[in-house]
Amino acid sequence: MVTVIQDKAEGLFFNEIITAADRIVGLLAPIIVDNRLTAANKARWTDAPTSVGTIFGDLFRDGGELGDFGTRIKVGFAMGLYGEKGFKDLRLISKIRNEFAHQMTVNSFTDQPVIDYIKALQLAYDYPAYDKGGDGKVVDDISKSPDMWNILIAASPIANLTDQKSKFLRTVELLTILLLREQHEPTSKTIPRF
Repeated sequence: MVTVIQDKAEGLFFNEIITAADRIVGLLAPIIVDNRLTAANKARWTDAPTSVGTIFGDLFRDGGELGDFGTRIKVGFAMGLYGEKGFKDLRLISKIRNEFAHQMTVNSFTDQPVIDYIKALQLAYDYPAYDKGGDGKVVDDISKSPDMWNILIAASPIANLTDQKSKFLRTVELLTILLLREQHEPTSKTIPRF
């Protein structure tokens, strides 16, 4: 998995989840997506102090108006951070996390309904990885990607999307990179970027 880490803790977190059991991956990988989504949402707005903290502190706290992943996904879509495919994939990632968290019988990416949710993920097909090993289909040459974000998107060891866990991880990988781009390069464009 290609990860752009923001600090040492994030790097350690990614390293731990890559080799973990399916349930752990399904529960923990969405955390980093949620963190990136929160940061991208905040990058488009201005925080302000209040008598008891800050507007962001109040909105994004547990129990706050934007305190849950599902609400932040809807707000990001409404703000134009991503298009319909990004919105759908984010919602599917949330549903997968919820299945692993709330269903004791779900412990694998091949269990129902997780397998159906993963089959519905689309971003991994829209942003194919550059396959250096020859295992997967090479769709684009990384040398044709002139900017840093395109290089990060294409430079992935997850080029072969034949198993459910790989497709899930590739989607998480893409979302973390694309949301980080939105955090660091917020634009006022109304055309969604992914």
